[in-house]
Amino acid sequence: MPVWITEAGYDISTMPSSTVTDTTPDFPQTPELYAGYNFNLPRGQNIGNAGGLKAGTTATYTLPIDIDEDTIYLSGKWISNEQSLEAAEDNAKIVLNYRSTAVNIVIETADGSQNVQVTLDGKAVTDAFDGRDVQLKDGTSVLTVVEPRLYNAIFGEYGRHTVEFTVPKGFSFYAFTFG
Repeated sequence: MPVWITEAGYDISTMPSSTVTDTTPDFPQTPELYAGYNFNLPRGQNIGNAGGLKAGTTATYTLPIDIDEDTIYLSGKWISNEQSLEAAEDNAKIVLNYRSTAVNIVIETADGSQNVQVTLDGKAVTDAFDGRDVQLKDGTSVLTVVEPRLYNAIFGEYGRHTVEFTVPKGFSFYAFTFG
């Protein structure tokens, strides 16, 4: 029972219980992760690259040999904005070792429709794991960003995997969600 309801003086002892089935996952998964420094730094979600996020500036990041679980890593030149991280050059990368069945990413691009390459565990995303917004084109898995919104990149069997996004200049991402 939420304490704040009773602290406000409400008596909920006669309220009926919900008949809605609890669908909360009962297995560990990566928590929601934010990209903008106004959201991620106060939550202790700094990027994993050496030196961390350079809030309010443009910085060039290099991927380390080993990456931690459930932490965002960047490669290439990125602009750190309050709400998002924005690629300042073509072929910049986002890398994340996650645990879940699905990976969703909130993104937009500066130049309208643009393609983002997605790999899973170093390979093109196969039918077994492709999210509803990823298509296989000539052996490459591609997510086409046409408007600012949440895109489903990965959907498959529960487990720990590494997803990588190779993005164009002007690409901005705001958050990862998992399911």
